[in-house]
Amino acid sequence: MSLNFANKITIARIIAVPIFIGTVLYYSKQNDFLRFVSLGVFLFAVISDVFDGYIARTRNQKTKAGAILDPLADKFLLISAFVCLFYKGNFWADVIRFPGCDCSNKQRHNTHTWSNDTLCGKWQIRG
Repeated sequence: MSLNFANKITIARIIAVPIFIGTVLYYSKQNDFLRFVSLGVFLFAVISDVFDGYIARTRNQKTKAGAILDPLADKFLLISAFVCLFYKGNFWADVIRFPGCDCSNKQRHNTHTWSNDTLCGKWQIRG
C-alpha cells in the first residue's frame, strides 16, 4: 500500500502521541524544558491536522485509510492529553502560569477558610 502525503502527515501525528505522553509524564521542575517540548509536540499535531485535511481535499488525496487514520489520530492525541494531564494533576498550572494565581497545593495545608477570588478561578484555601 502506497501512502500519499496527507496520510504520511497523519501517521506522523500518530507517532507524535507517544512522544507527547513521554514529555508530559517525565515533566518535573528539574526538567522544566519538557513543558515546552510537550507544548511543541501538541501544537505540531494540531497544526498538522489542519494541513493534512487541507492537502487531502485540495489535491484529491482522500483515501479510505485517511478516513480511518485521521479521526483515530485526533482521538489518540486528545484522549492521551486529557489522561496525562489528569494523571499529573498540577501539570497544567505549571505549564501556563497566570499572574496572581497560585494553583499549587502548597497553600492547601493547615488552613481554615475557602476563597474563590483568585485570577484563574480555582478555589483556594486561605488561613
